[in-house]
Formats: sequence, structure tokens, C-alpha cells
Amino acid sequence: MAPDVEHRFGGPWTDEKLQVVLTYLGFYTTALGKRFPRIAYIDAFAGTGSREFEDEDGATQSSDGSALRALDIEPPFNDYLFIEKDSIKAAELRRNLASRSGRIAHVIVGDANEKLVEFLRTWDPRSSRGVVFLDPFAMSVNWSTLEAIAQTRSLDLWFLFPFNAVARTMPKRGDIPKEWLGKLIAIFGEDPRPNFYETTSRHALFPDEVEEEETFRRGGTKILGAYIVNRFKTIFKGFVSDQALVLRNSRNSPMFLLMFCSANPNDKAVALAKKVVKDILKRHGKGGGDVQGFGN
Repeated sequence: MAPDVEHRFGGPWTDEKLQVVLTYLGFYTTALGKRFPRIAYIDAFAGTGSREFEDEDGATQSSDGSALRALDIEPPFNDYLFIEKDSIKAAELRRNLASRSGRIAHVIVGDANEKLVEFLRTWDPRSSRGVVFLDPFAMSVNWSTLEAIAQTRSLDLWFLFPFNAVARTMPKRGDIPKEWLGKLIAIFGEDPRPNFYETTSRHALFPDEVEEEETFRRGGTKILGAYIVNRFKTIFKGFVSDQALVLRNSRNSPMFLLMFCSANPNDKAVALAKKVVKDILKRHGKGGGDVQGFGN
């Protein structure tokens, strides 16, 4: 049956990212489900819970998105929080969730950054553990939101980082429009230009010639990926994986990095997260996924 609200998004990478995240969710509930009273799954860009796409023949197909597929994880989480900015999509999500019995799920309408930070103010790390999934539209996640997740010291995060959108706001020459720079500062919590741009001078050859300075961006995918990983390590005191799943478009250009961060600094939790994430990404890489390392 076609959904009441059409929600088209994603590309070939959609199933790839979900395979990784869902595998981790299954491990997480198995490992921690009986150890804490509250085990939560938080999807801050939940949409309608399903997505529509065109198959190879051009026909419209529908499949469950991250929200509904997370409900099918066994053993289940005992708490689900879904945030959706669009009230119409949120209403459709509620209808979709109603068809999945036996799950406690809450839908909050509003901006993902504001509502997630607001929710985390009530988070009790003594009795609660959880996984956050951020799959934003373009550069929609603020650094302050990542800081709020990190400060819980008890949440894990899978973040579909908008690599292509960020790269496009940093042209090869250093003249970044003010609006673009504002978006970069919002997502990184700092001005990233000193990490990427170099200014060189062209010496005057003649007495009446003016010396010129030119600013260029250095490096490509590897340097940007390493900067993202190292930036996240400044706030996530548990574990930030140097490896990420690189999701590409049909022209083989990197579109997103699926990244893992853990806010839990406990030594045993860190060791387990490192092992499990490495294993999941390794298995995915053998299956054809593009897994790359970005550590220094």
C-alpha cells in the first residue's frame, strides 16, 4: 500500500548505511538490554518511517526506513524516541508506528537540534544507555548538539556526516562566502579554514609590480576525513572510530561518511565498542562497502 505522505530520499547508499547501523543495534540490545533499566534508541531525523524510491524500471517502490526497521531489532530497545521537524511527516510516522505493536515509541515534532538537546537535559546516565542515529538533511546538525550527546558519557552515536555538502562549501580558493562559513562553524564548532588553507605570495619580478597573495585549499578526501575524526575526538571521550563507511554516488564521488562515536569513557565499554565497530565495518567492507581509515 502506498503511504499517505510520500517521502522520497536517499540513493544506493541508503541500504548500506542501514545494514551497518542495524547490525550494531542488534549487538547493543543483546549486550546491554538486561544491564540497565532504560535502553533507548533515538532517531533525530526520523521522517515518516518509510521511504519511496524508483527501481531500475522506473517504478515507485516503498520500503521501511531507519525508524521502523529499528523497531524490529531483537531483543528490542525498551524506549524509542523519534524527532521529526515536519508535522505532516510526523503524523504519518505515528500512523506507521501504530502498526508495530509492543513497542514504546515517542514522536516529538520540532527542530532536531533543539529537541534532542532538550531531551538530553533529562537523561540519567546512571540508569540509562542508548544509541543516537543522526541522518540529517545536508549540514543540519550543530556542534552544540554533538557536545550535548558527548556530555552524557553514556550514549553511542552513528552519524551520517554530510561530507559532500561540507566539501562544497570549501572551494579550492579561500574565498568562502559568509553564509557558507557560518554553516561550517556551526557544524564544526570552530572556523576550519586554518586547517585547510594556505596563503602563498608571488614575489614581484619588477620594481613597479605589486606583490600578490593567493589562498588555496590543500588536500582532498583524506585530509577532510581526518579533520572530521580528530575534531570529534575533542569532545567524545570514549571512542571515535578512525574508520568510516564512505558512501558514494554514481560518479564515485564521496557523498557521506557513516561515522561512529561513543561518549562512554569506561575502559571495558571502549574496548568492546572498538572491537564490535571494527568487526562490523570489516565485514561490510568484505561485502563490497567502501570502508576507509582517516586516522593520523
